[in-house]
Amino acid sequence: MGLKGFYELLKKRGFLPRMKSIEDLSGKTICIDGDMLLYKLMHAHTSGTVTSTDLIPHLKVFLDGLQSFQITPILVLSGTSSPVEKTQCYAYREQQRRRLLERVARLRHSITGECPIQDTITQATITTLTNRARKISSDLVQAIVDTLSSTSYDIRHATGEADALLISLSMERVCDMVYCDDSDMLLSGALCTVRDLRPVTNQVVRMYNRDTILACLALTSSQLIELGSLMGCDYVEPLVGVGPVRALQFIQKHTTVEAFVQSADFNQQTKQSKKRKFSLPADDECVPIYLKKQKRAIELLTPPIKEKC
Repeated sequence: MGLKGFYELLKKRGFLPRMKSIEDLSGKTICIDGDMLLYKLMHAHTSGTVTSTDLIPHLKVFLDGLQSFQITPILVLSGTSSPVEKTQCYAYREQQRRRLLERVARLRHSITGECPIQDTITQATITTLTNRARKISSDLVQAIVDTLSSTSYDIRHATGEADALLISLSMERVCDMVYCDDSDMLLSGALCTVRDLRPVTNQVVRMYNRDTILACLALTSSQLIELGSLMGCDYVEPLVGVGPVRALQFIQKHTTVEAFVQSADFNQQTKQSKKRKFSLPADDECVPIYLKKQKRAIELLTPPIKEKC
């Protein structure tokens, strides 16, 4: 999922990603977040159920497109295991998916045939929501791996989530950059990430260099991870009242989340209501519980992430 507001924070701090033509990436090796790519392909598919047979031709077009620019792609797909701390995150995603499907069902019942224009608009909304509700199953991933393993493409099937293997490949310099949308890749050690990689349309890509980001935010590597944890990530909810800008200010001042929560800054009160400006997430009953979750989140975000290349 990444960190909500991280790219916007970079923009506010004056960071601009390097804009590169895809031709400029010739000779480079790019690791691809396969889960993200599959979601993009699934959302572009307008039919009901999407199978590996539907997706593989589009995957091949994407990979062949990169190779046509003398770019070496490595497609990384997730396995079945993941940290238990992400259970809540997965539960939230499933809840959102169910809500989308319930809304789709209501919209289908609203189509009467009496107003063709309105029915057309409703059907377009149904298609959009259905695409958003699609889910990548382990069977789908395995079918893709089985089919592509006999080809010349470099396919890596991670033990757990693809993120860990992608970061390991980047840190070991097996690849020059990682194609992904999740900003937490940069937190956990990916040296360089790219967005908007579209070889078919030859679109300009955006490059994010981790060292440049550290310099822009005036943070060390460990402080960048503390920032991500304070902003809220897949493993811990953000503090109520602490947005990205304030989170950066507090980490720059206190260095760690624990130091901030134990400081007078965290216990500030508003002038009018005398209520605390910042509070714990709804699921956390007290500071020790929140800090325990924070400690575990930082451990999970801190490289090296144990996934063999």
